[in-house]
Amino acid sequence: MQWQAHGTVIARRPHGETAIIIDVLTADHGRHAGVVPGGASARRAAMLQPGSRLDLRWRARQADQLGSFTAEPVRLRAGLMGDPLALAGLNAVCALLVFALPERDPHPALAARTEDLLDQMEAGGDWPPAYLAWEMRLLDEMGFGLDLSACAVTGAQDGLAYVSPRSGLT
Repeated sequence: MQWQAHGTVIARRPHGETAIIIDVLTADHGRHAGVVPGGASARRAAMLQPGSRLDLRWRARQADQLGSFTAEPVRLRAGLMGDPLALAGLNAVCALLVFALPERDPHPALAARTEDLLDQMEAGGDWPPAYLAWEMRLLDEMGFGLDLSACAVTGAQDGLAYVSPRSGLT
């Protein structure tokens, strides 16, 4: 079993002495994990950081196995390292994706929006509103979409200031 796709690194953890396991987000394969042999080396560690866009080849004997990646950099996001707020945003995006997305469940629209958001973060400027829209899209993709256009009880569209923690309604 094998596939090839572009993906964004959303998590990494050590595996043995020289390998690492990365979680990537791809449009066609969703959140997918795999071992990168030699990924802990100084030469390869920089390209395997969260936020990096990679050209990936995944290979395993069976589809349900962890498998291994070979990776080539497409876009490294070193520009985020100089902006503490953007770096915090990148960490939040990656943590939410690892926590919320089931493994191997494709979400192509969310993958595209995530890439767009990371591009905005790297470019600087006013990206926090785009981050909030991305979070709303993530909730929607996971089946927990919120309609914040009107109060669910009264239908009023004015004076909407909060979401009820009990009912989830505005």
